[in-house]
This record gives sequence, C-alpha cells and structure tokens, in this order.
Amino acid sequence: MSSDALQATPAASVPDPTPSGRIIECELRTSAPPEHAWAAWAEPERLAQWFVDRAYGDVRPGGVMTWVSEQFKVEIPYPVLEATAPERLVFGGEIPGYPPFRL
Repeated sequence: MSSDALQATPAASVPDPTPSGRIIECELRTSAPPEHAWAAWAEPERLAQWFVDRAYGDVRPGGVMTWVSEQFKVEIPYPVLEATAPERLVFGGEIPGYPPFRL
C-alpha cells in the first residue's frame, strides 16, 4: 500500500479501540461450577479465603463490597454495578486522577 493511500484514509473511519482510556480485558476459566465461582467472589467470607484478608458488604446492584488488606492497611470499597447470580458480577471503582473502571 502506498503512503498516498494511507494518507487518503480519513481518521474518522478507523475505530478507536480505547475511546474512554485504557481497556484491560481478562477472561478466567475454571473447572468450578458457576455457583462456586460466584460464591468465591460474592460471599465476603469466601473471598477472604483466597484473595483479601477480609471483605464485607452487600453484593446487590447499588451495594458496596469492601476489600480489606491488613498488610497494606487499606480498605477499598467497590460499588456493585451488576449482580446476576451465578452468571455476572461487575464491580465499579475510581482511583483519583483516573477515569472510573469496571471489574
């Protein structure tokens, strides 16, 4: 392809893969049944068995799940944006100076 052809392509026709900033996508696969995977993320006592020191909160849309790290002396609240057991659980968040994110 010639450089003339590249220059003739309007920028608007090229889709921007990150229209609102950085996007990180992750897919986790497990042999666990969906109900067990859901419980591992949605039930505070189970989340604390494998991921954080403590967790507490309400895993319903509009609720907040808070993850606690004793080592780093931090509590991080994650608003629950979507919750459809055992299929989908989406947390939101915001770090000062950065756009909101979904987890």
